[in-house]
Amino acid sequence: MQKLYAIAQTQTGKSVVIDNLSDFYPTALRQAQEQCAKQDLIFQGIRPVGNVEKKESTMQKRFSSGLPTPRSGKGKR
Repeated sequence: MQKLYAIAQTQTGKSVVIDNLSDFYPTALRQAQEQCAKQDLIFQGIRPVGNVEKKESTMQKRFSSGLPTPRSGKGKR
């Protein structure tokens, strides 16, 4: 399942992130709305946490695989 977080806003306009929510969207939505009501915040929405897995760039893949790079001059012309 995907981790979720919520965004809320204070009465003065500052943004607040609410984390430690359930992985199940409907439950996380209810939890976030309840927390906003308790803390007198304006609920903005729920978003998935971005991909935290770090992968190598395309150029690193090409260098390590031995394939010619776009500017190496070794390829089709």
